[in-house]
Amino acid sequence: LLDDAPRVISTLRALLPGADPAHEPLAFGSWIGGDEDGNPNTGPDTVRAAIDQARHLVIDRYRSEVRELARAISVSQRLADIDPRLLESIARDERELPKYAAAIGDQNAGEPYRRKLSFMWQRLGNVVATDNARSTDDAAYADAAAFRADLDLLDAALRAGRGERIADGRLGALRRRVQMFGFHLYKLDVRMHARDLADPDDRVRGTLEAVHEEQARFGCEVADTIIISGTASAQDVLHAFDAADAAGADMAPVPLFETIEDLVAAPAIVTELLDE
Repeated sequence: LLDDAPRVISTLRALLPGADPAHEPLAFGSWIGGDEDGNPNTGPDTVRAAIDQARHLVIDRYRSEVRELARAISVSQRLADIDPRLLESIARDERELPKYAAAIGDQNAGEPYRRKLSFMWQRLGNVVATDNARSTDDAAYADAAAFRADLDLLDAALRAGRGERIADGRLGALRRRVQMFGFHLYKLDVRMHARDLADPDDRVRGTLEAVHEEQARFGCEVADTIIISGTASAQDVLHAFDAADAAGADMAPVPLFETIEDLVAAPAIVTELLDE
């Protein structure tokens, strides 16, 4: 997925040159770890594990790519003009990551792209360390947007120094990946049966509370959908609203009509919900 999806997007953009480059036409979701309809092993712990595993998988991939970029971009400050904004950014990294700056000393001091990427690699590592409640004295990226801003800075600096080919290559691929997958990789869907939402038990309440906690940590991009299996009435959807609200979770209900009778009734059910 991490390799193929950006290639599909590149093909789509070539076919649709007028499309908004800030809008991603593809987004990904999964209900692995969030599907409680008939699965007694799914609950609050699997929701947390699914979100954390996806997050750390994609961040580890970014770290590998940042390291490869550092190996590939060997521009020397003695041979090329360097965008002052890049140098200012490195100085800020040295202030905000003093422990790491002391550890690497003057390493790559004359190769600003490599030095900048080294700090970016460390910031990504600090994200994972912070998630795992491990102590770190240095700063981490607050979110994917902060990481993307550093990648955009590298892109602008390379283009200012006539490094378009490098910017369009491996760096461009990483920027597309971050734009598409952020720090969450995909959005976790939670699926529950209507009968369980009508009378929530500890597992249902605990799962929705876990979603609320993860949203508070990482934003609603990690999970914001509750799929309601066996929807047969508008009340089934309203029960889902009530359960999510009680847990503090910001979730959009998705009714699942699974029988011929429910499908026939679906237009009236949706109309009733829209009129609420």
